[in-house]
Amino acid sequence: MQLSGDVRLPRAAPGHGRRRRVPAGGRRLCAADGAAMDVVIMGGSAQSTPGLWAYLVNEARLRDLRIRLAGRDRRRLEAVRRACLLLARPGANRLECALLDGPEAWERLAGADLFLIQVRNGGYAGRSHDEEFPLRYGVCGDEGLGPGGLSAGLRNWRAIRPALENLARLGTS
Repeated sequence: MQLSGDVRLPRAAPGHGRRRRVPAGGRRLCAADGAAMDVVIMGGSAQSTPGLWAYLVNEARLRDLRIRLAGRDRRRLEAVRRACLLLARPGANRLECALLDGPEAWERLAGADLFLIQVRNGGYAGRSHDEEFPLRYGVCGDEGLGPGGLSAGLRNWRAIRPALENLARLGTS
């Protein structure tokens, strides 16, 4: 959601002197019914999650968010949650972990306003495969481009499809 208003970045921020638009800057982002926005980040233990949290809290300055980091490994989710809290204090926002440990786990996610899916299946071995096998054919090796990206997409679809089916079953749009 892009709201009006240019914001000058603070002196210490990268890109000092440039003007850029910051969505919602200092405003409360609400669900349709006026309640605080409830966001579930599937693949919440991803390395990019702390950066997303820091942006939402420090730069966009959103308030009254409930963000649930959802994943299969509680230890990794808690580690990412700690990293998030080191980068940005929650203030009026809530940051929670939601373990996807069985079919009933999906019921606990019901009622969320937004689901962000950033699942990357296969761990480091899958990523390594995606980056290395294209090199054998003289093609750029990358997990997000070309044959490596296609390989990652096909592998991740096996995890994303059941997630989408569960969300459809819960009646989320």
